Amino acid sequence: MLETVRTIFAILREKDRSRESIVLSLDDLCPLWIKYNSSFKQEDVTKETAERSKPQSEEIVPDTQDAAADQAGNGKAHILVQAFYSEVIEPHREALAGTLEGVNKIMEILERYGDCPSVVTVVTDVERAEVTRIGDMLSKVTLRDHTFNVTRIALQLLKDTYHDPVGYIPVVIVAALGHDLGKIPEMRSQNGYVKADHPRTSVSIIEDIFQKDMGAHWLKLVTKVIGEHHQSATEPLSELLKEADGKARQMEIEQAEKKASLSWEEWFDCKGFLSKVGETVNVTQTGSAFRAFSIDGTVYCDATFLYETARVMAAEKSIIDITLLRDTDKDKALRRIVEVLRKSDCLTSDLGKTYTTRRYEIEVEQGKPKKLLLVPVKASAFENQDEFEAIKASHPPLIKRITPL
Repeated sequence: MLETVRTIFAILREKDRSRESIVLSLDDLCPLWIKYNSSFKQEDVTKETAERSKPQSEEIVPDTQDAAADQAGNGKAHILVQAFYSEVIEPHREALAGTLEGVNKIMEILERYGDCPSVVTVVTDVERAEVTRIGDMLSKVTLRDHTFNVTRIALQLLKDTYHDPVGYIPVVIVAALGHDLGKIPEMRSQNGYVKADHPRTSVSIIEDIFQKDMGAHWLKLVTKVIGEHHQSATEPLSELLKEADGKARQMEIEQAEKKASLSWEEWFDCKGFLSKVGETVNVTQTGSAFRAFSIDGTVYCDATFLYETARVMAAEKSIIDITLLRDTDKDKALRRIVEVLRKSDCLTSDLGKTYTTRRYEIEVEQGKPKKLLLVPVKASAFENQDEFEAIKASHPPLIKRITPL
């Protein structure tokens, strides 16, 4: 009985004591969260903790920063990375199999360095011109966020496109996660690609990570996909990554501008487009005879001119369309333009149903014949046909004959 009274008394005294608040940083909490998260295995966490604690001679040490801010940033990055890992990587653990170690290394890079901007301003980089047009809209999108956006979208496109996509999952995940690693300033310096464009640097980093797989078909495919994501694609998976990259950028721009974009069909006005093109028909341009000229009831248009006209029209309507912001999407934009013209019965029979341009030989008054890729549009589709025909009649003809090839 006496012992029971002592115990009760001790509890009452303990309740009366003022207790100090316990403050834990995000870095302290994250290992605890991971440890008890059923999506992760204990040995993975132990290995990661051990690797982080031991010195690494090849580890890149960033410039000195405010310690507290850096700690908070790392904690937030850790949570974002682990949440993405649980959402996207874990469900495909079996498909990734032998590539998982490399995927984890990429995730570590993104966790540590992924707060850098997702756009680059290096003069020699392939994305430079696109960044100039996009301006500051994407300046606050981190490389990590953009990479995760692209990976999610790429996986969904893969599943929507292929009946049995499992075999391509490692290629798509590694390519999507690694496609912009070359934008990280520390990685560019480490790999000696300070002035090179980022796809080449990204390929170099991925090859370093997967050295044991050098020569493997899947890795060759990954590097090809990454290398082509800002140029004409020769591989279907390269086109898939380009599309995912474009969709991610479109989404990021919409979020930055706080407004949803319209679909091409919603904003592209065929009549208004032809009105703009018509203003240039038979008007001589600096450096070339015409960007659009008429002969025998047909207006032959330079493909680049049509693309640029669509961009001007979009800008005037305050339309944000990533297809018209990236040079790598020029062919896609041109296909859309030609398809609208075809549906509106504005094209001549010269152009095949699956083609966007046709090659023609042009005989001029002076000089050798020229061969050009042009889009043939019916002159009757233009409301100002009389006006541009009058322009043509006012000066000697520069073009004598045009022949489809």
